[in-house]
Amino acid sequence: MVTLFKESGYLRIAESITEQLLKEYFEQHHDLINAWLRNSEDTRGSPNWYLSKPTGPNEQWVVGFLPDGTTHRFTQGAQACAFYVKRYLETLRA
Repeated sequence: MVTLFKESGYLRIAESITEQLLKEYFEQHHDLINAWLRNSEDTRGSPNWYLSKPTGPNEQWVVGFLPDGTTHRFTQGAQACAFYVKRYLETLRA
């Protein structure tokens, strides 16, 4: 993943890749939300960001950070995924 990240060119354009831009993209490409959910499930180490979809009708999307337990809740999958992806990428960038 790190090699792909470096080859993507993200490091050069990181500031222009905003959460809003990602959200709009995920709204048009819902299938990618599921891909990022799988990525989150596959990288459940600590410290790390994670993305979790709602488990019931009154539940929300959750993006959290382990080990400190910080969580953020979202009603829309595209917004949750954008928040998660931006933080995931910034973690790789650090």
